[in-house]
Amino acid sequence: MSTRLPLLPITVGLLASSSLAMAQDGAYQAPPAPLQAIVDAPRAPTLSLSPKRNLAAVLPTPSLPSISEVAQPELKLAGLRINPRTYSASRFSFHTGLGLLDIDTQKEIKVSGLPVSPRIADLAWSPDQRYLAFTHVAYADPAKGVKESGVQLWLLDVQTKAARKLASAPLSTVYGRGFSWMPDSKTLLVQLKPAKLGGAPVASGIPTGPSVQDSVPGGGVKQLRTYPDLLKNEQDAQLFEHYMTVQLALLDVAGKQRLVGQPGQFSRVSASPDGKHLLTTRIVRPYSYIVPAHDFAHQIDVRDLNGKVEHAVAALPLEEGLPPGNDAVSAGVRSVSWRVDAPATLVWAEAQDGGDPAKTAEIRDIVYTQAAPFTDKPAVLARLGSRYAGVAWGRGDLALLSEAWY
Repeated sequence: MSTRLPLLPITVGLLASSSLAMAQDGAYQAPPAPLQAIVDAPRAPTLSLSPKRNLAAVLPTPSLPSISEVAQPELKLAGLRINPRTYSASRFSFHTGLGLLDIDTQKEIKVSGLPVSPRIADLAWSPDQRYLAFTHVAYADPAKGVKESGVQLWLLDVQTKAARKLASAPLSTVYGRGFSWMPDSKTLLVQLKPAKLGGAPVASGIPTGPSVQDSVPGGGVKQLRTYPDLLKNEQDAQLFEHYMTVQLALLDVAGKQRLVGQPGQFSRVSASPDGKHLLTTRIVRPYSYIVPAHDFAHQIDVRDLNGKVEHAVAALPLEEGLPPGNDAVSAGVRSVSWRVDAPATLVWAEAQDGGDPAKTAEIRDIVYTQAAPFTDKPAVLARLGSRYAGVAWGRGDLALLSEAWY
């Protein structure tokens, strides 16, 4: 015997209240005041401690990005998200001011000369603490005298507490922050948007041929994550190449600029501790449709301050996947950097098991060093039973080296 349940009447109506429905003019509706106060509550400022630990840069940040930030255009190429207007990494949160804090007295020190409506992305103290360099992301606004969008490099003189725009040419910060201090504290190594770069390629929408993806015979089994925002065709590849192209330059604190070599797709550049050499990483073809930019082929070189290659460190091939296992790594040279306790000495690791953790090996990684002029055979710093995970340099006879195994 079945039991019938009573039917409940359901009334469907339209909300006519203007406070709940979208405004007739299509504008955004503000939430009730108590809720708005919670959402807009100020965040704690970001602090950046100075090298001498007696000052800190104080950077206020709004609780939420504005509509003007969220509405910025965005390109998604090779795992990168790019703002094509500013030639920078796409981001929605910026610092809206800059001040100094005296650590001993806890007193805040006001700064003059900041850009109108600051939109500060990154900053770095000079090694001697005399200056604080920072980037301001400007959006074109003729009413405010801003002629074009771009990433501007500014400099704060810590003694005078005054800031000023340093570089006349805009930076390119698609891959990295676009600037770093040289050891002399008087010069910055910057990545500029090349003056003769021209406009970005315009996609026709018409393919020039079929999209072909072919596996390599005998390639074996590899593990590969699913990545978003990858290149889809050659037109995407040309766009990626355009936005990755930068011009290296040396810029002193007076604003005098000297170009370093020719433009290229540099993803990383760092100066040696003695300030006489540059370690550069350049992305080269072939690109890939299944892995992001950090797995593309790379050329790593040591250059002089004119951009001339002094030493070819490694040519890393395109890497579309690793052997299975959490401790799988690239088979060749990896983690190349400078020793900070020596004038100009490279340090890097190389897997001894082909990068495959399933293989039996007493020594998994060897860490090498090689000093300028890079003509002697690399010296062995350490033989490791696990994976090299970095090193903290102390002084010439002491360092803390880390190794790891999942």
